[in-house]
Amino acid sequence: MDWDFLIVHESGHEYFGNSVSVGDHCDMWIHEGFTTYMEALYVECRYGYDDALRYLESQRNFIRNLEPLVGPPDVNWDDWTASDHYFKGSWILHTFRNVVNDDEKWFAFLRAYYDKFKFTTTSTQEFLSFVNEYFQKDYAKFLRQYLFHPGLPRLAYNLTQKGNDLLVQYTWLANVEGFDMPLRVGAEGNYKTIYPVAGEKKETLFKNMDKTNFRIRTELFYVKKANL
Repeated sequence: MDWDFLIVHESGHEYFGNSVSVGDHCDMWIHEGFTTYMEALYVECRYGYDDALRYLESQRNFIRNLEPLVGPPDVNWDDWTASDHYFKGSWILHTFRNVVNDDEKWFAFLRAYYDKFKFTTTSTQEFLSFVNEYFQKDYAKFLRQYLFHPGLPRLAYNLTQKGNDLLVQYTWLANVEGFDMPLRVGAEGNYKTIYPVAGEKKETLFKNMDKTNFRIRTELFYVKKANL
């Protein structure tokens, strides 16, 4: 790495921290998660997308998932047991980018969010409200799972080989009832977006795919796997 991440990170706080500031320490992920994510965007801008994915992968190694990302309110909370408000915050935003699946909309959203709350104090609740208003879509279940629960959503799935084709049955296992998040799965050259919903069992048929080649694109989405 031929750049100083600390300079990039602390420069990022001029935007998220000093300009967009939280009114309660329980929402510190807005300061640290956004700024840590800006490190990955710096890598993408300077070195390319593949290097940014590798940088994000290095960030993921520091996530512990020991506690909710949003702390208890109104107590000046600063008793974090890990650095998830940095690194998990970054991965929530990276995952959200791939949920949106439209970089023009995604980067316009980041700019709009900053412009809306610059030179003010804000909160997680205002972030959630702004997201839904901006995209005109309800992302509450998706974001609440990541922000208010320490555990990750798990894709429970089963693979059945049917000749040359592969039948994939799946659902989400999550804390939030009705959790729904699209996900890219499949194999090189044959990925599809599936739309699992917690509490519902769905299936997708992949033509000309062997089960040994099936994978979940965990470099794009912060999730775990489980057996169905």
